[in-house]
Amino acid sequence: GVPVVTLREGYHGPELHNIEHEVNGLLVDGEQGLEDALLKLCSDPSWARQLGAAAYQHYAGKRSLEHMLAGFRRAIELA
Repeated sequence: GVPVVTLREGYHGPELHNIEHEVNGLLVDGEQGLEDALLKLCSDPSWARQLGAAAYQHYAGKRSLEHMLAGFRRAIELA
């Protein structure tokens, strides 16, 4: 239930595909964007909780262990 804050540009693992900007996390530009996002999250706890709840719902509904295993099975079966 914690929103991800990450840079739009640069190296990313799979987390980038799970983030919907200002829905369940934040995609920012540069160091100043990161600073601004963290300050906003700290100064607006209700918004931070809202993003966190959406992040939890996304992962619980679409990124559970069962979903990942099903994806691996499909990949193996199609290989």
